[in-house]
Amino acid sequence: MASDVGESTEKESEVVSTTEAAQDVAPAAEAAQDVAPAAEAAQDVAPAAEVAAKVKPAVTSKGPTPAAKTRAVPAKGKRPAPKKSGFSLRNVLVFGGLVALLLAAFGVLGNRDQGGPNNAPKWKLNEPVDVEITLVASDANDLGCAMEGDVKGLHCAFSTVNAKHPAAGTARDDEKLLQPYSTTNKQNFLAAGVWQQVDTKDPAALDAKVKALANPRFSLTCKFTPRERAKTAKVQWKPGLDWGPGDGWYVGDVKDCKLAK
Repeated sequence: MASDVGESTEKESEVVSTTEAAQDVAPAAEAAQDVAPAAEAAQDVAPAAEVAAKVKPAVTSKGPTPAAKTRAVPAKGKRPAPKKSGFSLRNVLVFGGLVALLLAAFGVLGNRDQGGPNNAPKWKLNEPVDVEITLVASDANDLGCAMEGDVKGLHCAFSTVNAKHPAAGTARDDEKLLQPYSTTNKQNFLAAGVWQQVDTKDPAALDAKVKALANPRFSLTCKFTPRERAKTAKVQWKPGLDWGPGDGWYVGDVKDCKLAK
């Protein structure tokens, strides 16, 4: 019976030892379970690392490879400035057309201030013609011409552009004094007597009439009698301006002038 008790005691000792060993093994098993997912994750990461190593561009001391060079992309909302181009054929043609139109306009209007081209009249000598002269009040003192000698007793203020005519007076006291005039249809001529007319001989009265027109430029309707044509003459529309040509202009006198309404 003592032997049975001893065997029982030994068995109990073995069970206790086995239980303790099992208790020691349990934490290790739990640790093994925690390590397993990490190991699996490491196995998944390894191929990705290998791929990344292959894709990574090589860098040399000379700078990035052509694949690394990219074109700059403009910021959102901003457009690149357009390229400036030189004159195209179309631009040249348009510019040439504008110049031609301007020249044509000057040709139609004439160049009164410089004594330029005009609509040359075709009048018969000693036959009165109706003319409408365009004027401003200051023309009495501003208009001038230069011509040697006289034409039927009529003369300019200058014999030459640098020499006064000895018989010349002012436009209002010298009824023989020639001055250049233009009609409303751009016909130019030399005439005397414009400022001795009823509507023009009194400067104050003329100014009052012009103010009533509400326009500093007015026109005068007259009877002009061409006496001759000037062989050589120079005209000046305002002191200080260049002298223009008056060769071939009709020379004569006016009468019966009235201020146009």
